[in-house]
Order: sequence, then structure tokens, then C-alpha cells
Amino acid sequence: MRHKVNDPAEFLGPEDRWKALGVAVVKQAILDWREATMKLAKPDTATKEMNEQKNSAEHFLRSPLVEFYSGLDGRTLLRKLKEGYI
Repeated sequence: MRHKVNDPAEFLGPEDRWKALGVAVVKQAILDWREATMKLAKPDTATKEMNEQKNSAEHFLRSPLVEFYSGLDGRTLLRKLKEGYI
């Protein structure tokens, strides 16, 4: 009988689970930035909250926390997001 894996992190050790969490936090900031940017591009969906969400995501991506959480350079990520590479 095959064992069904519900949690992909099931086979990760404690240290790797922390790394996976850090990468997920950075990924969510990228998704938040993208969502806000897309909504701000359309006048009918642009709101103060979307502007705050975009600014918050940019602030996080410029911070040293991105490298701490994921080992990635947040400023480079943000630049590539703005250029449309990500």
C-alpha cells in the first residue's frame, strides 16, 4: 500500500522546514506586490489599500529580512519584478 503524502514538508528536517517557511514568506510578498501592481494599473480597482499593500511589499523586499529568510537578494527581486522578469 502506498503512503499518501499530504504535507510536502513531511520529509524535511526541522532546519529545512524553517528555510521553506522563509521562502514562503518571500514568495507571498512577491504575490502581494504583483496583485497590488495589477490592481493599481486599472483605475476601477486602484484603492488606498492596494497602494499600501504595494508599498509594504516593496519595503519588505528592500529589507535585509529577504536575504535572512531565503538567501535571496530582495532588491534584485524587486528590480526584476518591476522589469517584468518575474
